[in-house]
Amino acid sequence: LCDSRGAYLSLGTVMLILFLIYFPNLRSRILTRIILYSVILLVLFSLLYGNILADILFRDVRFSLWHSTFRLFLDNPLIGVGTPSFESAYAQYRPIDYFIKSHHFAFRTIHPHNQFLYILAAFGIFGAVAWLILWIYPVIKLFRIFKTLDIDIKLSLISLSFLIIHSMFDLVLFQWPTMFLACLLLSIIWRQFWPINESALPDEKESLPSKIIIYATSLACFTLFLSLSYQDFMYSNHLRDSELSMDIRMAPSDALSSVNEAIEYNPVPSTISHAGIISSSIFRDPEMSLFFFNRLLDTPCPQIAHSNRHIAECLIKLNRKPEALLFIRKDTINFPISVISLSMQMSLENDLGQRRDAEITAEKLMNALKHMGLSEKHIPEILKHPEYENKFVELREKDK
Repeated sequence: LCDSRGAYLSLGTVMLILFLIYFPNLRSRILTRIILYSVILLVLFSLLYGNILADILFRDVRFSLWHSTFRLFLDNPLIGVGTPSFESAYAQYRPIDYFIKSHHFAFRTIHPHNQFLYILAAFGIFGAVAWLILWIYPVIKLFRIFKTLDIDIKLSLISLSFLIIHSMFDLVLFQWPTMFLACLLLSIIWRQFWPINESALPDEKESLPSKIIIYATSLACFTLFLSLSYQDFMYSNHLRDSELSMDIRMAPSDALSSVNEAIEYNPVPSTISHAGIISSSIFRDPEMSLFFFNRLLDTPCPQIAHSNRHIAECLIKLNRKPEALLFIRKDTINFPISVISLSMQMSLENDLGQRRDAEITAEKLMNALKHMGLSEKHIPEILKHPEYENKFVELREKDK
């Protein structure tokens, strides 16, 4: 179970469902007692160990992710924002409490640790209904006749239920290989739920036009599969060469060249952003860096982590401060307590004569420091060591 609380909760839920199925006469009394005892235990635990409960809630980032993902859905209720754009669209919805957890926060948020909320935000209400029909409906129906099922179907149903419930807390239905396993189990469940009648099977004596259509469609699908597999293989191969060139061979030029070749096969936004960072941080070439970041802006996910800040830094080096201010303001929206970004924004506003805006940004900077438990004296340390922006608890502990 990998010491996952979501996994333990999923296992307990599935066991409870099975218990209620095999002991139906105890269902109402058991449910009533479980709810009553759970409330009593929660109250007692809160009274006796309230500090532990508060610490658990404070440390767990899921509540912040779930709330802000639902807000994203409310602003895009019908068709959502799409999976390629989720990370970029979601960035501005992250609340401040996401960034002040006592552990290190993630600069990128690609999933809210709840598959249903992810589908809701990415595909809207119509996509969520389709997801429920595809994944939940057959499971509920088969649980109603669970005792009559064959043992292999029972095991498949239990396993799939565990994965679905676990996906409400982690990335189980989002990442390989659990997603692949869940799809295999889902196919078994649907085969049982909606069996194919023999009369519906194709006739062996198909007409020539029908055979041509079937063979042509199969060939087209297979060709598409080979093409996509080749692109993915070449992308992964060049990306691996880039990592070897950077970390083992110490050849940043070869690394950047390999990244560029990988992008040609598959323009993944995070890889394009990585190429822009290499160009800026290692080669100190703002023009080349902007070339990659401009490509990033043309993708469905135009914001990756602090990409807006990197663009602003490049524009400042090229003395294009008004444009830089636009991008750094985007970054402070996505990272509302970023000391480095707020300091850069305040500096640009002062340079451009926007005194009132600079004063407002200064107030935001002081509030950001307050949220992190820091003070104005810590600003130079963070600007000198940017890693403290993500590890501000360690910087706070240095003063003790």
